[in-house]
Amino acid sequence: SKLPFEGAKLLLLPETPFPEGILIVPWGPGVAVTCDAIQCNHMFAPHTSLLMSLFMKLGGFVGDGIFGPGMLDFAYKCWGKDPQKILPPFLKKFLEEPWDILCPGHSFALQNAKEAVHKTLTNQFDFKLS
Repeated sequence: SKLPFEGAKLLLLPETPFPEGILIVPWGPGVAVTCDAIQCNHMFAPHTSLLMSLFMKLGGFVGDGIFGPGMLDFAYKCWGKDPQKILPPFLKKFLEEPWDILCPGHSFALQNAKEAVHKTLTNQFDFKLS
């Protein structure tokens, strides 16, 4: 199907019970629009209350480009699927795409983001890019 931006690319998460994807838009250094899957959350950020900061920390939502724990549970674990086996090939493909601005669904945009997101995801999923 036709995407809303010329030259954009849509990467669909594998094996989810509902559609979820990452839109790569070729503007400037490239923009990754990640919706719910990959988030960028910081405790005590100016737009985040103390209560929400504590909730995010306890729930494992803190980090630059972390794959949201709720997404892991609802899209994979509660369906008997192992995201540690399913997601690394998809995440490697995502990290090889041309982008450096992360625009997640639940936080602020992060510039020069690819290195931080790479570090977070490779730690979270224990994989290496070749």
